[in-house]
Amino acid sequence: MRRARSASGGDAEPVPPLGEVLDFMRLIWALDHGLRVESKRLKARRQLAYSQQLVLRIVGRFPGLSPGQLARILHVDPSTVSATLHHLSRRGLLGRSPDPRDRRRVQLGLTERGRDLDVPTADSIESNREPHLEPAARGPRGRRPGGAGGALRRARGLI
Repeated sequence: MRRARSASGGDAEPVPPLGEVLDFMRLIWALDHGLRVESKRLKARRQLAYSQQLVLRIVGRFPGLSPGQLARILHVDPSTVSATLHHLSRRGLLGRSPDPRDRRRVQLGLTERGRDLDVPTADSIESNREPHLEPAARGPRGRRPGGAGGALRRARGLI
């Protein structure tokens, strides 16, 4: 029997075996909860929610992305990213410009203020995640075989 973690981080009562699927779903729930808690902390420290900082970091790496391309990278529907893009634009962190090849489309880019926040810091979204990626499990280019995409594909099969 596994032991559940208590709210304080210590061991609590043993958890009965739930089976692979329910154990996995329980872990997803815990991950979701952890990300929500971390997002609140991040927002209090940097005035950015987790999702907002993630968008800034991705647009910073790939200036010129369209909102649709960003949505595909994040594995979400384009309507899901619109509110975040609107909020970041209103705050002067993200700029939108017409695509020179197709004026109906827009390209995303960071403003100077957005670039100031697009740096890894001790409290950034990557700061405490990197150590949890097992270096021994990485492939020749430093990536994990199957990586997050493989885990996401497997998780989507359960949702």
